[in-house]
Amino acid sequence: SITAQSIFKAKQRIAQYRAALENDKSGIVTMDELLREDDLFTGTAIDGIDIPLGTNANDGELQYVKIGDETPHFLVGGATGSGKSNLVHDIILNACWRYSPTEVNFVLLDYKSGVEFSKYALLDGYTLPNAELVAKNADVGYGLTVLSHLCDELERRNDKFKSIGKSDYASYRKACPSEILPRMVLIIDEFQTIFQNAIDSTSLEQSMQTLSKKGRSAGIHMIFATQTLKALSDFGQVATQFTGRIALKCSGEDSSTLLSYDNDAAAELVRPYAILNTQSGRKAYNQKYN
Repeated sequence: SITAQSIFKAKQRIAQYRAALENDKSGIVTMDELLREDDLFTGTAIDGIDIPLGTNANDGELQYVKIGDETPHFLVGGATGSGKSNLVHDIILNACWRYSPTEVNFVLLDYKSGVEFSKYALLDGYTLPNAELVAKNADVGYGLTVLSHLCDELERRNDKFKSIGKSDYASYRKACPSEILPRMVLIIDEFQTIFQNAIDSTSLEQSMQTLSKKGRSAGIHMIFATQTLKALSDFGQVATQFTGRIALKCSGEDSSTLLSYDNDAAAELVRPYAILNTQSGRKAYNQKYN
């Protein structure tokens, strides 16, 4: 059960994670600018999740990644050394700072030799409060099990919505304000491993299609990160549902794959700049930030 004491302890643990990760941050914007003390656990995820990540390169305004009905899923790509790992950590920490575990939960799958998400599994005896699952050194079979679990959760939520005549997450939360039903965000680092090594490709495709197309209405979202999108033809149909793209420095070829065929803007980036695009990578919608 959620009590005032458990929320207080969760706030303390999030502050611990902030301190532990602060030394890793090498960008221009400081933690104090992104994570104001008075913002801790003040957000509601009913209408979506707004995550501050930096400042717009044109006007200096704070840049947000907005996850919700309009942009339910994101692809994150960048070459080795581009800052992709730091970006993923920023997404996790900044979301956990603004939203309590009753509003946002993360499911974290690590295919980068278990090195990226291990810090969320245990810090001073505690796991990240918002983490429903942290899978270090996840194998492909386990990843498929997690996807299947999320599909089951999606169906459970849809049945719950229908039981009171509602059709989606936001309308249900507004009708039942006292019920705890956090948005869920699945993050897979080096997600291409699942597509390249899945034995049961049919099961993988079905789960991905279900989550990518129906997840938004159930409050279930995905963020997939990778160093390269080469040879991922099987991801093509699912990729169209990932209308949000964040590109860091990478080759022109990878930029065109991650964003769109005529959008090689990420090849011109230098660290710590990135491109945020919420229109399936269309060049006219590039937003450069740092």
